[in-house]
Amino acid sequence: SRNSVIDFLVTQVEIEGHYAVEGGKEIPAVLSRWVTRALRKKALLLKKKSAFSFGNAALGGENVLLLVSKNGKELEAVVVETTGTT
Repeated sequence: SRNSVIDFLVTQVEIEGHYAVEGGKEIPAVLSRWVTRALRKKALLLKKKSAFSFGNAALGGENVLLLVSKNGKELEAVVVETTGTT
């Protein structure tokens, strides 16, 4: 669920009081590491499955849901079907 992803990301940030520790694991670095990694892994998997993918656009136009992996150690990106709403 969305809250479990947020909870996972919060545990990755080094916080002191109400703020991230400067020089520690700050929010932009945590997002870059965990979210970007999950999206890249899914894009690479889709690219390998499709003979018609171009460049790095394997996720282009796809709706993607982020989930905490079953082992709780990383995020996973899952392509979801659209319901026809925008």
